[in-house]
Amino acid sequence: ETARAMGVPPHASTADVGALVRAATATSGLSYAEQERGLGSALAAASIAPATIMVSHAQSCEFHEMLDAIDAYAELHGLAPSQTFLWLDIFSIRQNTVAQDVVKIGAIIERIGHVVMVLDPWDKPVALQRVWCLYEVVHAVSPVAFRLALPPSQRRAFVRALKADNHAVKSALSTFDSRTAKTSSESDRAMIFKLIQERFGQGGDVDESSAAFDAFNETVRRAVSDAVIAFSWELDGPEDNRLRRHRRSGDSPSSSPSTSAKHMRLTLSGRTKRRHKPDNRAA
Repeated sequence: ETARAMGVPPHASTADVGALVRAATATSGLSYAEQERGLGSALAAASIAPATIMVSHAQSCEFHEMLDAIDAYAELHGLAPSQTFLWLDIFSIRQNTVAQDVVKIGAIIERIGHVVMVLDPWDKPVALQRVWCLYEVVHAVSPVAFRLALPPSQRRAFVRALKADNHAVKSALSTFDSRTAKTSSESDRAMIFKLIQERFGQGGDVDESSAAFDAFNETVRRAVSDAVIAFSWELDGPEDNRLRRHRRSGDSPSSSPSTSAKHMRLTLSGRTKRRHKPDNRAA
């Protein structure tokens, strides 16, 4: 609803929404969540709470497709709206001083304990071609839960491929390399590479040919592979069978505690803002 109030078109990228958030918070210098909470509205007071899911995604992909993917994930897992809070970078991080906040990503992930990566498109996910997303995954190791989500438009093709040859799927999702992954700026790249060198190497100057980057890549590939296996089990579970029955019948599974991203909350700096049905009011 925040995006709608800002005038975000249907096929806008998450980066487009981020630009609007950056403009809306330019004066305060706060994250959008902090700014909304500071206004002291009854809506903000009732809807801000610690995040339960961190969403890892590529900002160049469509904003609404990302929300649809999380919607499908929530429905698959029967997540209750009153207990589901999303941490989204564009709302949770101070968009006018990003570099100061992103270095805290590891601590944020460990505190939330649940990361969901949106695969869009499923066979060549943009998220796995972005250094920041790879850096998020490397922190999503036990006891942090790392799971995958797909937009409904991608899910059928993914399921077909998974049933045909799940090893090929895992291989397709493991062809990334942090050395060639993209960033929005050279300063971001240098900062993340330094963090990789410090965590997986011996510190010192960044050396892309060092074993540190191989270790980083392997850690991310293992996490993604495990998540693919977990997802395949989830798709074969009774909850997914129930969803398939409802899709065929055209009914909604109203008898379950499932939810929609349209009624879930968006988080900023580990806090969340609830998204309500459209009422033309600014969120």
